Amino acid sequence: MEAQKQVIYDNYLQHTHIKGLAKLTIDLYTQEAKSFIEFVDDLESIGTPTVMEYLKKYSHMSSSTKNQHCSSLRAFMRHLSKNVYPDMNQINIPYIKGGRKLPNILEQDEFMRRIDVVKKQSAMSDDWIPKRDYALALLLYATGMRVSEVLSFNRSDINENNWVRIDSGKGSKDRYVPIAKVAIEAIDEYMRVCPFPFEKCFFVNYKGNQLTRISVYKLLKKSMGLNPHSIRHHFATHMIINGSDVSVVSELLGHSSLITTQIYTHIKKPQLAETANRCHPMASGVDYEL
Repeated sequence: MEAQKQVIYDNYLQHTHIKGLAKLTIDLYTQEAKSFIEFVDDLESIGTPTVMEYLKKYSHMSSSTKNQHCSSLRAFMRHLSKNVYPDMNQINIPYIKGGRKLPNILEQDEFMRRIDVVKKQSAMSDDWIPKRDYALALLLYATGMRVSEVLSFNRSDINENNWVRIDSGKGSKDRYVPIAKVAIEAIDEYMRVCPFPFEKCFFVNYKGNQLTRISVYKLLKKSMGLNPHSIRHHFATHMIINGSDVSVVSELLGHSSLITTQIYTHIKKPQLAETANRCHPMASGVDYEL
C-alpha cells in the first residue's frame, strides 16, 4: 500500500477506535476499507461507477452478506467525505433487498433436551471442560448474549440481584439483563473446578487461554448441534412464544431499533390459535392453525 493510502488507512483505524466501536465492527470496517483502498487508483477522485465496479466482487454472495460489506463501505465513505476529502461527491451505496430468515428454531422441549445432554455430561465427568461448556451454553441461553459479549464476560458482572451487566456490546451500548439462578450455579461450579485463574478472561481453553469465537462455535456445534447466534435466536423466540412483548426482547438483546427485532413477530404462537378458537364468533366447531 502506497504511503498516502497507508496514512488514510491508519487514520481510519484510529477513528474507529476513538468512536468506541466493538472489536468485531472495527475488524469488518477496516478490512473493507483496506480492500477498497487497494482496489482504487485515486481515492480523491472516486465516484459511483468505481464503487459499483468494486462491489461486483460480492455479486455471488447472499443479500445479508452483501449488505454487510455495503454497510462497512458506507462507513468508510462517510469518513472520507467528512474527515479527508470534504469536497467529495456524495456516493449512494445501495441497500440490497432480501428477506431476512430465522434459522430453524427447535421446539422448547427439544432445545431443553439438548441442554440436559450437556448438563449430564457435565455432572458425569470429573473433567472441568464439560462444566465450562454447560456454563457457557446456559449463559448464552439465559441472557441472549452475543458470542463477543460472552467472551468478555466476568463473574463480577453479575450483581447480587441476579442481573448481569453486559459491557461493550454492539455499538458500545451497555445493558442489564436478568440471569436465571440455574445459569449462575453452573457458572460458579465451572469457576470452582477450572484450574486456571480468571484474571484476564473467564471462558478458557485447555491451555488457559481465552476461547475464540471459532472455538465456541465448534464446542456448541459438538455438544448441542447449534451455533452461538442460533442460541441467541432461541432465547428471543422462546421469550416471545411465552408471551414477552417484543420491545422487552429488543432491550434484552441490545438492539438499537425495534425494526431489528420485528423479525421475531412472525413466529408461530400456539396461544394465538387457542385465543381465536375460544373467542372468535365463527370459531364454533372450527380449529384454526397458525
